Amino acid sequence: MKFKEFENRVVLILIVIFIYSYAIEAILSNNVEMTIPTFFILCSVILFLVLKNNNVKILRLEDYLILTFIIYILIHSIFISEPMEAIKVILGSLAAFFIGRYVNIQRERDYEFIKRIINICGYVLLIAIIINFLNGSNQYRVTVGDTHPVAIGELLGIFSLINLFDEKGISKNKWGITNVIIGLFTMIAIVGSRGAFFSTILSILLFLFVLLPLKKRIYLLLLTVFLIYTYITITTNPYLLTKFPTISRFSLYNIINDPSVTGSHKYIGRFDVYSESIRFFKENPIFGAGINKVYSHNVFLELLATTGIMGFSIMLLFFTTIFLNIKLLIKEKFGFWLICLFLFVFIYRQTSFTLSTSKSVFLFAGMITSLYYYIKNIKKGENK
Repeated sequence: MKFKEFENRVVLILIVIFIYSYAIEAILSNNVEMTIPTFFILCSVILFLVLKNNNVKILRLEDYLILTFIIYILIHSIFISEPMEAIKVILGSLAAFFIGRYVNIQRERDYEFIKRIINICGYVLLIAIIINFLNGSNQYRVTVGDTHPVAIGELLGIFSLINLFDEKGISKNKWGITNVIIGLFTMIAIVGSRGAFFSTILSILLFLFVLLPLKKRIYLLLLTVFLIYTYITITTNPYLLTKFPTISRFSLYNIINDPSVTGSHKYIGRFDVYSESIRFFKENPIFGAGINKVYSHNVFLELLATTGIMGFSIMLLFFTTIFLNIKLLIKEKFGFWLICLFLFVFIYRQTSFTLSTSKSVFLFAGMITSLYYYIKNIKKGENK
């Protein structure tokens, strides 16, 4: 193995640990902090490699947009919110974009390596969840330690999708497909993360809709019908409901009437925070109410409510640019697994999480940007 490849693999290992840090620290001990140390180690390693290899990347539109938003929320925090709240968003989410920009995943073996590391973390997580499920007297919504099912659901979604898609399309690896089924079933039957489950399914269907030619989209319709049939069968099967009580969360009745969605005298539901976010935006349409003044569980609503039209416009342009980058990658049939991972976490952020806990969205966006300019440079070279 060449030394440069070794360096890249070290970065990829740290990337996966960074993504799975929330679960790893819960598996090791509730007193172990993984996210912040891994973040600073990762930044230090990348900075060292950049200086060592004289590999300072040319700033592109996407970089300028993120830097503009960082400057905006820092100034914004001085006059409207609190500087510490802006720092939380920068370190908890935005900085991950620049980490992704320095990740090299141009070759198929880079995908295979990162898939292997994610699978290792995924298996450890699955084993921990299953052990807790088998040992626990309360088998409803089992996770690891005190970790929230919403976060664990995201990690299971990443585990499932990287096994379903490879560089060029759907993976034909039988063990990989088995991993997908295990990951999805764990989401629905043990962890009970509805947002992660539906975001995973939706990202798969959307991506296949884009990939398949018009004549073959009938197969996508058949797949959708099959998935709906399977979903109804699982959520109404008395035996499965007895063995896995968490499945009851996925019945249509429980989704519609769940206090976490509709709200109650004890719980603040999604509809409540959506209404509150709209109210904040109406009261402060230009600059918003301030960073982290409301956790909307929807990235765009939170941007509008907390940073106003100014901040929202910057990030809307940023995400539009990322999707244009994705369009080229799809055309060139490159990095399908990464595109689907981004779609998944992006869709998931419309129902869960906050702006300051979206590191995976910006990390994958940075990796997509890096891959986009790599492909674009190759095309330029071919046209000379």
